[in-house]
Amino acid sequence: MCLKPGVVFAIRFYAERKLDFFKNLLQVAAGERLPLLQDDITLRGHSFEARIYAEDPNNDFLPGAGPLLHLSTPAADQNTRVETGVREGDEVSAHYDPMIAKLVVWGEDRSAALKKLRYCLRQYNIVGLNTNIDFLLSLSGHPEFEAGRVSTSFIPQYYSDLFPAPRAPSGEAICQAALGLVLQERKHTQEFTQAS
Repeated sequence: MCLKPGVVFAIRFYAERKLDFFKNLLQVAAGERLPLLQDDITLRGHSFEARIYAEDPNNDFLPGAGPLLHLSTPAADQNTRVETGVREGDEVSAHYDPMIAKLVVWGEDRSAALKKLRYCLRQYNIVGLNTNIDFLLSLSGHPEFEAGRVSTSFIPQYYSDLFPAPRAPSGEAICQAALGLVLQERKHTQEFTQAS
């Protein structure tokens, strides 16, 4: 039997909370009732799931492929889960889903969960591929999204807010990039000199 990734995630989620998920799965398959009904479950807090993809949101979310030259993720804790099947050095293939990770966060309320989501998204550092992280930050920080006023037409409705016109890099960013190139060239020159 092959389980879909979403089922595997659900199994791990419930197993970590010490529920006998497999037993319940078999009970349902046998036509039995679950030990808990919907009315027995109380809601507590709020959670968000963000899917980190190798894609270009500015190019109609075109999927990307290539090497994950550098990958660092937010730290997992009791309110943060990072589900991934890749690591630094892996190749994101054009032949498969370009998902890099699922980020799941929890907070006492929607506002706290959104703050946690944005904090964790800023902890990602991915080099080698375009990702949708900046888009997710823009989306999760939009006032209408924060207020919970979302629908399936949210992206087209707020397109200009979510996809602002590109801005020229600041003088500070240009200086940092130039310094990085100078230091990289210096390192290569030193390595070449030592090897000669």
